[in-house]
Amino acid sequence: MDRAIVYLFIDGSWMYGVEFNPKFHAEKGKYTEVVFARGWSSSEIDECLKDYYEENFENLFE
Repeated sequence: MDRAIVYLFIDGSWMYGVEFNPKFHAEKGKYTEVVFARGWSSSEIDECLKDYYEENFENLFE
């Protein structure tokens, strides 16, 4: 399973691209795609995305 792509949602939550289906996750609203190198753990991605979200929120979902 390729977990290099994640979707970061407007509420700050995220999920792996392989798990995302617009039909079933429409309630999540706007999102942005973020690409990571392979080998990152879920907790490492979570920490990185929290910082990224806080620093870039104003420009992420235009």
